[in-house]
Amino acid sequence: MAPQLTTLGLGGDKMAEKIEITALHSFYRSLSELVGTEAMLEVYRHYRGIQVSIPVHLYDRNLAAQRVLTEFTGTNQQALARKYGYSEKWVRVVLHREPTNPSATNNSTSLTPCLIKVPSSSVQIPVDSVGATW
Repeated sequence: MAPQLTTLGLGGDKMAEKIEITALHSFYRSLSELVGTEAMLEVYRHYRGIQVSIPVHLYDRNLAAQRVLTEFTGTNQQALARKYGYSEKWVRVVLHREPTNPSATNNSTSLTPCLIKVPSSSVQIPVDSVGATW
């Protein structure tokens, strides 16, 4: 089988004008098949030598959370999860953690109970996170 060559104007790049597709690194070959050879070469020029990690989610977690809060109608939780590529559980957590959300269950005025053992006795006294007893 003859090598598959693509001729491109590489605009002053030191690489030869003919790209042998079959000899490309598997990543670049796959990228070339996905977006085309010219776009693959742009990615190569821009990112070569840099370790690139592709996020699992298309949308940024914090920005998507802001959008969920503004777009939530009370009944579209599943649609928002699908739209932004996160789970319904994640959408629920976003909605319930937001203090401005009237249905929020965890707001800044709630106290987190804990137990402190008094050294001189075995009595445990419940206190909140700021030290006040109940």
